[in-house]
Amino acid sequence: MRALQTSADMSSGTVVVHVSRPPGFLDRHEGRTLCSVARSIARLKGFDYADPADGVCLYAGSLFFVPDDTLLRGKADVLGVRAEKDLYGGIVPYPFVQTKAISHGLVDCAAARPEGWSVAFAERIEGVVLAGFTAFTRDDARRAARRLLKQGAIRAKRPRAAGGNGQRTLLSMSEVEPLLAELDDGDLAADGLVLELHLDGVTTLSLGRVTR
Repeated sequence: MRALQTSADMSSGTVVVHVSRPPGFLDRHEGRTLCSVARSIARLKGFDYADPADGVCLYAGSLFFVPDDTLLRGKADVLGVRAEKDLYGGIVPYPFVQTKAISHGLVDCAAARPEGWSVAFAERIEGVVLAGFTAFTRDDARRAARRLLKQGAIRAKRPRAAGGNGQRTLLSMSEVEPLLAELDDGDLAADGLVLELHLDGVTTLSLGRVTR
């Protein structure tokens, strides 16, 4: 980061937009929305506002981060995020926990899984999510797809995609194979593939909690 020169009479803190995605993200709708949210937070807190182009040094007073993604523990430590007062978002211990991969369990006890995977968590939420599985290998994805297709059409979701992107409706195993052929081995092992029952005519509600 480039250092942002600060004066003694600046506000009590700065709201900082932290972006980990490729260049150009802030020019798209999602990026512009993120900056708009950060500006609103700055007004509410009586803080200054800084986007990535400003470059804020990590010792420039009280900083409140608005990241483009859930932070990994290591990155949060580097940024100096220690409590709710430092961050609009969340912190997780493993990359896959940043994504929708945690919304479903594995197809069976022999299925591949990344370090830190919680079988207990998947079991606890099973009753409040759609029937589905998360797979980290092609073979596991095939087995999961076969089981789900017995109940109807399924929707495949790439966990790193957002805003409805990276999704496909599958009606048969002949449609599953072309999708699996597109996946990178490393991405699949790290992020997984979500397979769940497909629903038509749905309404999506976002729930969350904001504190001051």
